[in-house]
Amino acid sequence: MIIITTKQGKEGPMKVSFSGKKGVKQLPNRWDVMNSTEFAAMQTAQYENSGLTPPALVGADFDPTVDTDWQDEIIRMGTLQDYNLSLSGGSGSGTYMISGSFFENEGVLKGRDFERYSFRVNSTSKIGRVTFGENILLSHSINNTPDAGNPFYDMPQLLPVIPVQGEDYVSEGNPGGWGIGSVNAPSYAWNPVAILDLSQRNNQYSKLVGNAYINVKIADWISYKFNAGLEASFDYSKYLRKDGVWSFNAAVYPSSVADTRSTWFSKLFEHTLNINKEIGKHSLNAVVGISQQSSQREETFAQRSELQQFNGQYLNTINSATGDPTASGSRTLDNFILGYMGRVNYVYDDRYLLTLTGRIDKNSRFAEDYRTGVFPSIAAGWRISEESFFNVPLISNLKLTASYGRLGVIPGQVGSWDYLGNLNSNPRAIFGPDQAANVGAYQARIANTQLKWETRISQNVGIETGLLDDRILFTAEWYNSLSQDAILQIPLPQYLGNLGGNPFVNAGSIRNRGLEVSAAYRKREGAFKWDASVNFTTIKNKVEDVGNQGEGIDYIPTGLTRSKIGRPISEWYLLKTAGIFQSAQEVLDHTTEDGTVIQPAAQPGDIRFVDVNGDGQITEDDRDYSGKSPWPTLQAGGQFNASYQNFTLNLQLVGVFGNTIYNGVRQVLDGYQNTNFRSDIQPWTEENPNTSDPRIGVATDDVALSQNASNSTRWLEDGSYLRIRNLELGYNFSDNLFGETGIQNARLYLSGQNLLTFTKYSGLDPDVVGNGILERGFDAGNWPSSRVYSLGLQFQF
Repeated sequence: MIIITTKQGKEGPMKVSFSGKKGVKQLPNRWDVMNSTEFAAMQTAQYENSGLTPPALVGADFDPTVDTDWQDEIIRMGTLQDYNLSLSGGSGSGTYMISGSFFENEGVLKGRDFERYSFRVNSTSKIGRVTFGENILLSHSINNTPDAGNPFYDMPQLLPVIPVQGEDYVSEGNPGGWGIGSVNAPSYAWNPVAILDLSQRNNQYSKLVGNAYINVKIADWISYKFNAGLEASFDYSKYLRKDGVWSFNAAVYPSSVADTRSTWFSKLFEHTLNINKEIGKHSLNAVVGISQQSSQREETFAQRSELQQFNGQYLNTINSATGDPTASGSRTLDNFILGYMGRVNYVYDDRYLLTLTGRIDKNSRFAEDYRTGVFPSIAAGWRISEESFFNVPLISNLKLTASYGRLGVIPGQVGSWDYLGNLNSNPRAIFGPDQAANVGAYQARIANTQLKWETRISQNVGIETGLLDDRILFTAEWYNSLSQDAILQIPLPQYLGNLGGNPFVNAGSIRNRGLEVSAAYRKREGAFKWDASVNFTTIKNKVEDVGNQGEGIDYIPTGLTRSKIGRPISEWYLLKTAGIFQSAQEVLDHTTEDGTVIQPAAQPGDIRFVDVNGDGQITEDDRDYSGKSPWPTLQAGGQFNASYQNFTLNLQLVGVFGNTIYNGVRQVLDGYQNTNFRSDIQPWTEENPNTSDPRIGVATDDVALSQNASNSTRWLEDGSYLRIRNLELGYNFSDNLFGETGIQNARLYLSGQNLLTFTKYSGLDPDVVGNGILERGFDAGNWPSSRVYSLGLQFQF
């Protein structure tokens, strides 16, 4: 059961509260790539090294006045603002709160912005033994964004000798003359400025989220509560595609407009019985209940091509287009959850603590035989400091804890009918005496009819300590968590007929072990008050089972990783490198035991690869476990709070250590083909042998150059970092300063988020999410965290 709480009104006269914040955002880092003059010189050398004539835009037609900084063209200083106003109050029989808010976020990339308007009301009323109330939130959000591309992947690659727009690029398929790659400047990266203009999406979401409840106190120690909740969303999305292209050799599509409208409803009903009873030294708190939740989403889609224009402006309604219309509608989600729950908390003499919890859940996202899951848990504690034999003045609290529990998990990506084989009825077949078009169907996606609950089994043992009247707090807990029957999407080859996406399967079990430690100190005496806390978690994960992957296969493969029984999940599985060949003799000396030259096509300056299987050649069969994982072995955090007179200070740190990132953007840049270059590359030459960058050339008909850029340990980097997540300086105004205006609790603060990051990672941000659990840590243009400076004010009267 998830309980969501909101601010409530308090008994007393009406209070008006206001908070406002205004801020600016920026990207802390950028890719350091070459300008047009530097690029022209390097690409000229690249082609000449391969005995080829350089492309025209860096050779005969080079124009030094064309020097496009693609990062400048798309990155901007973002802004944000957040304002909240509330009215609250109440009496002995009830309380209320009404609030409204406005939030706006103008992103650090052009063409991306978000704004939200919200209105919230809640109240509680009490009549005798009956208490009832409601929480209602109304919101409307607007999001504008381009509908294609990833600028953080394309910006560093785009060539500075290509202009954003130019008359030389105007053609029937590119009427706007957007700068794209060509035979004169080979590049297949997407022009992000062109995408801003040609591919626009506007999303609007109108939401209602609320609940109403009634609580009846049957007796002093027992009460019944009924809660009904509703979440409704009315969503609208408009997509406008103008005439034009944004990349070299791209297919030309006609202009079009598409409207998508959808409705989402989620209903919740809960009945709970709560018991609170104390008898002597015995204290009992218990709750039993039943909950039922259902969710549905329906979508309607309409599209039409060949937009008309008036005075150079596209008419963006369905009826203003002249092409063939298409329309569709579907119910994309329809599921329910039925749950029975119970919890008992028992305490004896504030020394012995016991908690028993149980859930039985039935979820329609599984087939009938696999819908029901049973998830019990137990926790116990012994507060030794309350025992009569314990007499240590220094220790104010000492408690031992232990727990065991099972939790049911369903990843949010699992759909309502993933256990069924959906049919695609779009195919048509012409046959029969009248040669009519007959409706056909095929199963587009392989289904797993035996999909079932993922179960997370947790065991914890810990200690809690308080010293010097709890000025010093310390906790340590050992945990052992097993994700059993983990639900994953396993990549399958398309020749199996799997065109609708990889199916969800219970692909195995993953165990995580470690230690969680936290410590805090609080000083509350004197004019200068402060507290500090630190925490860290050690993490060691291991794959214990991978399900049925086929005979003799004890791993789950992806293009970059392999999750093998007994090893960490998503371990990088790559070709191994061993430096750079410095001479032709080193190439000839790199042989198998029988004298076979392993890389006969290599030249001095090429990457030396390890022939793992010893067959005398470098192929995909030489991929091996790197011993590196994208998952950290240590996560840590720290916080410091201080106050002196009216000033306050808050500092938050976060650290992640022991993880390894695969830098996919650097792989493209340092692969040298059809891309810009890092400004600090030092390609190998006979005059420059002491470098980590291999020789530069054109990979056409050069096997070794192509192999230099292959998926290998060359692209692995340490992803550890320490970050100042938040720094805030505030000032609390004295109420006397405002005289009889009634203003109270006024506060002004200046804050900064993500101010500094200490890391060895060469990419924009080491906090890389990657591509799901099986390829976490793969940086293919990961969106970096923004640095935010904001000024805020809050007060009430």
